[in-house]
Amino acid sequence: GPRAAAVARDYMSRHVDNSQDAGLDPRIITLNTTVYMNLYDHLVGSGTVAFIDVGHRTTNICIVEEGVLRMARSIGRGSIAVTRAIADKMSLSFEDAETLKHTDGALPFGPLEINPTISEACIEALQPIVLGIRQSLMAHQQEHKPVSQVLVSGGGARLRSFLPWLQQQLGTTVKRTPMEKLEFN
Repeated sequence: GPRAAAVARDYMSRHVDNSQDAGLDPRIITLNTTVYMNLYDHLVGSGTVAFIDVGHRTTNICIVEEGVLRMARSIGRGSIAVTRAIADKMSLSFEDAETLKHTDGALPFGPLEINPTISEACIEALQPIVLGIRQSLMAHQQEHKPVSQVLVSGGGARLRSFLPWLQQQLGTTVKRTPMEKLEFN
């Protein structure tokens, strides 16, 4: 059915002002779901795909089936939760934990040498995200075809072994979104 979106005028005004201050001229402002629909058209073309963007503060989920948007959802949790969990577990400043996340952040999968404390922090922080993704996939499957693949992007997906670990958690094919295949990047 028809979809609608709304945003507070002052929030959007600040966003546009910040973009212009950075030297960008935002001629088009669109919902992230539109971006995922374009990615579907350019990268996938058929089947049922879940796009997952694990950002800093939020994780976006967009499920597209045969070119039709079936679900768009945002989870209010992103990779900043991993940083906070590392900071708490290791009694570090946020900045030091963020650095450690980028250098040693990893999920337990295969023969990878990992720091068990950091890995445990990563798992604890990511479990609510995995739960939200799993619930979204199950809710979609109740009314539509099951998702055949999950395409992941975002900084949170850069943790070592994130993709095979998430695939194990979800029980479906998980791949990195192949942005390099796009003519525009």
